[in-house]
Amino acid sequence: MSISIAERRGKIGLTQEELAKRLGTDRTTVVKWEKGKSFPRPEMLCQLARVLGCTPNDLLGFECMPSEDEKPETRGQEISVRMSEALADARKRQEA
Repeated sequence: MSISIAERRGKIGLTQEELAKRLGTDRTTVVKWEKGKSFPRPEMLCQLARVLGCTPNDLLGFECMPSEDEKPETRGQEISVRMSEALADARKRQEA
């Protein structure tokens, strides 16, 4: 993830336990996200971003606005690829 969940959580003064409670999950899940052992599900990513005061794109590390010379469909494909890569990386870390 581009923005560190732990860093952002600390900036807004939440403990792992408090963040977990706001998201309806447990602290061990937050620990795994912060250590890169797992990755939030897409629906949880939106909720997480809302609580942390950022966007899902901030957490994933990319902008959704295409540049002037970039076609929107190309940008959409890039976003899909990056999301798939992030999920695959999280699964590999989880299996290790």
